[in-house]
Amino acid sequence: MSQFAIPFTATTIRPSTMLLAIALAVLAAPTIAGAQTLPPDVVRTADGAMVRGTIVERTADGTVSLLTLSGEVRTFAAADIEFAGAAPTAAPAPSAAPTPAAAPAPAPAAAAPAVVDDRFEVHFDLAAGDDRTIRVHQVLGSANATVVGSGGAAVIQAYSFGAACALPCSIRVPRGAHRFGLSVDDREPVPAERVVDVDSTESFSATYDDARPRRRRGIGIGAGLLAAGGALSMGGLTASIAEIDCEFDGVRCGAPTPAALYVPGIILAVGGFVSLFVGLVSHDEANFEPMTIHF
Repeated sequence: MSQFAIPFTATTIRPSTMLLAIALAVLAAPTIAGAQTLPPDVVRTADGAMVRGTIVERTADGTVSLLTLSGEVRTFAAADIEFAGAAPTAAPAPSAAPTPAAAPAPAPAAAAPAVVDDRFEVHFDLAAGDDRTIRVHQVLGSANATVVGSGGAAVIQAYSFGAACALPCSIRVPRGAHRFGLSVDDREPVPAERVVDVDSTESFSATYDDARPRRRRGIGIGAGLLAAGGALSMGGLTASIAEIDCEFDGVRCGAPTPAALYVPGIILAVGGFVSLFVGLVSHDEANFEPMTIHF
């Protein structure tokens, strides 16, 4: 029997090389474990439990069979399942929200302009010796209307008045020209003809001329004169008729001549007409006179 020798080469492994191989194996282990993929499905039961695996069967009555990681097939009744299907993918971790830039500081509010009261106080007082209750009104505006009739045309002027106060009192008005009026005993205000130019604090004495007595007097006198003139005129007419009758009979009458009655009657009638006209057209007047203040 022949013998032959098998060559053998011994290899010596250094301790440092062995330690390096062990370290690499330890470091690669988590990477290999992390590379395993999780099952794609999940079953969440009504009591809140969650089982990960792969759905292998889903029956018509809602029963689900799930192959778990351990290789076990678990069956869940439809009444116990809250959810069965694909497992939700892990959402990426939200990145840190950028810090919002600081809002610019609001600009300082502009200072409100100072309110300048450009109004002045106008004081009104009663004229000396007048104890009536007189009210002063500010005239706000006026309007004119023309009335045309068979006897001609007449212009009617209407005024609008503002706030009023009983004299003595004061009214604040803006700078400029203003008109005021007066009223007595709740009658319609009467505007004054005078325009008051207000550029500072002013004081005025108010005078109200009540034309009612003058109207009554003019109408009464006019009516009396018209009646007397009419009576004399009728007397002159009667005398004229009597004179004609006397001359027709050929005798001279002792009655006054018609001229002695006609002329006074006409004069009285004309005077009565003038007095009546003056009484009818008389109207109340309001007037304001500046008051002088002595120091």
